[in-house]
Amino acid sequence: MNKFDYLCLGFVGIGALASAVLYGQLPDPMPTHWNAEGVADGFTPQPWGAFLMPLAGLGVHALLRLLPVISPKGFRMDRFMDAYLKVMTASIAFMMLVHAAVLWLSLGRSLNLTTWIVVGLGVLFAIIGNYMNKTQPNFFFGIRTPWTLADPEVWSRTHRVTGWAFMLVGLLTVVAGLALAQPYALGISVGAVVTVAVGAIVYSFVLYRKLNA
Repeated sequence: MNKFDYLCLGFVGIGALASAVLYGQLPDPMPTHWNAEGVADGFTPQPWGAFLMPLAGLGVHALLRLLPVISPKGFRMDRFMDAYLKVMTASIAFMMLVHAAVLWLSLGRSLNLTTWIVVGLGVLFAIIGNYMNKTQPNFFFGIRTPWTLADPEVWSRTHRVTGWAFMLVGLLTVVAGLALAQPYALGISVGAVVTVAVGAIVYSFVLYRKLNA
């Protein structure tokens, strides 16, 4: 256990405590899914509705801590563990941010959920992008194409370029979430991420062919 584990468990604990304190005021079933227009279209009975996200946070934390342990020799993640743990912590924080929004809406309060999520995603994308260029070849985190895994130089260059792209996507996503209507903001966010992901795959292939002609 290190400070990042304590932070993650702290975020999850705060989320679970909030659910416990507000449990008597929450509806049953509880809204747990909203469409792109921000209208609830999925419901979960209690007590799962109140504690589903904190439990998911625990599961995600356990899984992300397991991955470095099972990484095969030659692709160990301990070489960039600090960056990995920071991204893990940001991901758990985002999950609890969504959980806070769900609790708020379940109490009958007003909140633009799509804006809340899109802006949070933008910040998360920017954090991921900031640490991408610190990664090294592995099977679980980063742009894992046959060409990046086959050549450390291709991995390094691809993640340097993709890291900047993800930070720009994060900024674009935050601006879209604050300035545009809900469906458009979400569409721009998804479209930008897909574009960067496809571009990274193509770039790694072209770069590999160039370096290994």
